[in-house]
Amino acid sequence: MRIPFFSLVLVVALSGCQLSPSTHKSSFIGPSKTVSPDYASLAVLLERYLQVCQQGLPPKHNQSARYIGQAAIETFINDYCDTVSTTKQLQLITALEQSQPWPEHYQLWFNTLKQHTQVLRGQKIRLHRSNAKLSQIQSQLNQTNQALMTLKQELADIEQQRLQDVPLNESPQTPKEQQ
Repeated sequence: MRIPFFSLVLVVALSGCQLSPSTHKSSFIGPSKTVSPDYASLAVLLERYLQVCQQGLPPKHNQSARYIGQAAIETFINDYCDTVSTTKQLQLITALEQSQPWPEHYQLWFNTLKQHTQVLRGQKIRLHRSNAKLSQIQSQLNQTNQALMTLKQELADIEQQRLQDVPLNESPQTPKEQQ
């Protein structure tokens, strides 16, 4: 009875050692020198947007600050800042939003840009309408001014004709003097 029990313990012990990972075969993997890119912070996005749109800086590719979607973001910022068409800008925002899944802070930035662009679009439309109305009013004013100048000239011509009809040696008399 001892031998089967001893055999059983030996089989269990050997199979347990075989199933457990061997520590002498695995090697330690330390910190990697290459950092995998992550999404940029909102501050990085806004800083780059302001550099391109307000300061007109050319595209730059900072290799030390690589982030996921950088090429798409850089292309978007350059195209967005390069056009004055709010319709085109809204299309660019929509295309970028749909190009890949973006983190929440990117979505916040996209929504802010979209809202800003829509407000700007509304202002441009109102300005266009106001300018059209102003142009119409100026045209009417010019027509009225021209009509007034024509009436003044006609009045001057009538007065000139009246003065020519009166003889020079006669002084114009009032009706009381004529009696």
